[in-house]
Amino acid sequence: MGPKNLCYETFTEATTWYQAEEKCYKSGGHLASASDSFTNTFLSGLADGSFNGKNYWLGGTTNYLGGTWTWSDYSNFTYTYWANDPTYNIGYCLAQLTPSAQWVNSSCALLKPFICEFSSNNKTNFCPNDWLYSQALNKCLYFYKTSDLNWADAIQLCKSFNSTLITIHSYAENTLMAGYNQLMFPEDNDISWIGLYDPYNNGNYIWVDGSPVNFTYWYKSPQNGLCGVFAPWSVILFNDLDEGKWGVFGCGSTAKVTCQLSL
Repeated sequence: MGPKNLCYETFTEATTWYQAEEKCYKSGGHLASASDSFTNTFLSGLADGSFNGKNYWLGGTTNYLGGTWTWSDYSNFTYTYWANDPTYNIGYCLAQLTPSAQWVNSSCALLKPFICEFSSNNKTNFCPNDWLYSQALNKCLYFYKTSDLNWADAIQLCKSFNSTLITIHSYAENTLMAGYNQLMFPEDNDISWIGLYDPYNNGNYIWVDGSPVNFTYWYKSPQNGLCGVFAPWSVILFNDLDEGKWGVFGCGSTAKVTCQLSL
């Protein structure tokens, strides 16, 4: 048990930051966050005993909020220990130097060992096999990677698990889900369904589970009679949009599928 009643695990295998975060996430956690001086020093000591002086990945990244540094669990930086001024552009991730415990920004594609953190009351075991638990959302999530599905088949797939396509009700939820989708479906042209659609072809988009539409994040006004998607990364970059913007797609077309189970 470490600071703040969190559990930590070191991984000596060198991976990209994205692969490291996926490994942590699939185990019910995230890359470790150093949110104060005590935790930062604790993690440095843990790494010094495991990584033979190599620098390693922590959970900081500029990828989730368009160049702003956040932790991979989407919490803000309340403490920093940079060795040099950091870069504020997409594509950078945080590595800690050992034994100094100072931080440097590195290309997220570099290979480094890493440390995961887990809540001591982790609910991973409440989720079905092959589902991932999101502590921030308090939901189990299933990322279907076998093939792309049309809207009707995506709905049926989620129903077969007594779940629904993802629904989103705040900017914070949207930021988290957009990050998860980028992590699990990383290709530039990957399109992923959200559970919003226009069943009456009148521009009145509703959530598939009947929950209220109290938040939207369209990148342009949607056409009638279509189904909602996260805009693919290629569209985000080309149009200089905020990550996580929504678009619409023909419901007979195929896209990636993410199902949700609320706990």
